[in-house]
Amino acid sequence: MIEIIVGSILAVVVWVLLACLCRYLLKRKKNTSKPAVPTHLSTHNTTDARNSARHSVSAESIDSSRCVSHLEKIPMHVLKDATNNFNENMVLGKGGFAVVFKGILNGEPVAVKKFNSATMGTEQVKEFLFETDVIGKLSHLNLVKLLGYCVNSTDRFLVYEYMSAGTLHEHLQSSGHTPLTWAQRRKISLDVARGIEYLHGLTQQKFIHRDLNPSNILLGQDLGAKVSDFGLVRTIEDKSSTSKPAGTFGCLAPEYANTGELSTKVDVYSYGVVLMKIVTGRKVIDNPLPQKDKLLVPIFRTNFLDKEKFRNIVDPTLELNGEDWNSLLEVAQLAYHCTAEEPEQRPGIHTCVGPYPKWWISGILQQLALTRVSQVAWD
Repeated sequence: MIEIIVGSILAVVVWVLLACLCRYLLKRKKNTSKPAVPTHLSTHNTTDARNSARHSVSAESIDSSRCVSHLEKIPMHVLKDATNNFNENMVLGKGGFAVVFKGILNGEPVAVKKFNSATMGTEQVKEFLFETDVIGKLSHLNLVKLLGYCVNSTDRFLVYEYMSAGTLHEHLQSSGHTPLTWAQRRKISLDVARGIEYLHGLTQQKFIHRDLNPSNILLGQDLGAKVSDFGLVRTIEDKSSTSKPAGTFGCLAPEYANTGELSTKVDVYSYGVVLMKIVTGRKVIDNPLPQKDKLLVPIFRTNFLDKEKFRNIVDPTLELNGEDWNSLLEVAQLAYHCTAEEPEQRPGIHTCVGPYPKWWISGILQQLALTRVSQVAWD
């Protein structure tokens, strides 16, 4: 009888000790764990908030220890040497908050993005920290690689791989570039889809780009395309929150522009707009035109339903054979579905990739002889 009582007491004691141990371990894990990324990034519209800052933040206030160790911290003197002391002749482009310089680092060309802290707000600091902490970990053939960062007393810098051929927007809009062939445009379309697919579901964390547009698609020497500009990226876990839309007017999905509703279908819509520009060569917003002709999306969607009208909006610089024309129609149809008014009517980005989309295979088998679009029948 005594043995039974002692055994019962010991069992209770062991159970209590195990319960206390489990509670201690859980509490310790909760206290020591840190979120992998900020849960809230820019709530500003690119067209207004990236061109004004109400709350200036000094570079000293940036905790450089938060720029994690996996990303190289590049000394200031190295960046000065790389850009010839930030010479104006090395400028690749300018924006509301930053200037991008071409540089040479370790014998390789790089793009150095210089932010002016005097004109940057707290949200832009969050974007900077997000890029250094999270985007620097991402690696994909169709995403521009972030190589390093630098923070000094007045400015901060991000260093990216250099894309020698500029932006998709420049190639489709500037008279200084040789017109892209349909084969090149089709390849660019697939590259962009693969980059966004990686962000949406092929990484450990899943992301929404929020600002996919032709100016954020960079081209290499072989015209391979990479998605860039990750300052407005959010995690998919944060998609349920609503905020003031951020991005490029004309490329924003209607539900996001109107209510701040955020999902991966926002990027799909923007991708559809990119496809429309690839097919037509037109500006996303053409301000000199009358109001009804300003926006590319309604023009494209209306004309796509009429074969004769659709011919008139296809980029006239394109020379297409029969296979090309069929391929173009398939891409145009994809653009139409991607820009559906309701997000649930749009395909997932994986649908645009394949694994082997019909419009991509048809292009591989094309012959080199090309004819004008006007010589090819619709059917």
